[in-house]
Amino acid sequence: MPDRNLLIDQGIEEFRQGRFFEAHEVWEEIWIVSTGPERLFLQGLIQLAAALVHLGRGKVEPARRLLAMALAKLQDAPDGFAGLSFSRLKDDIAAARARLAEGHEIPPAAGLITLVTAAPASPS
Repeated sequence: MPDRNLLIDQGIEEFRQGRFFEAHEVWEEIWIVSTGPERLFLQGLIQLAAALVHLGRGKVEPARRLLAMALAKLQDAPDGFAGLSFSRLKDDIAAARARLAEGHEIPPAAGLITLVTAAPASPS
């Protein structure tokens, strides 16, 4: 199996390019062999990507369920895991869920949720 960090980065890049299914597949390669909190956080990212695949196909209900599941799994993810800002990601997921709950026009999946790089930790 390729390097774990390389696969995480590849999944992030796929996600950022709007290739949510591909991001899901890449992260799943790592998830299968992961344990502990890393496994839980990766599962959250996988569910997030799957939600956006469903949304892209116009399937709002599965997308809403998967967003809720992803948010629950990412709740304790620390900023900086996989180099990402999880506080921003959780806010984006909550906003996407609210937007879907309003029942208006289905928003485009691409650009709805952004993976933002975490700010570097300040030295102590």
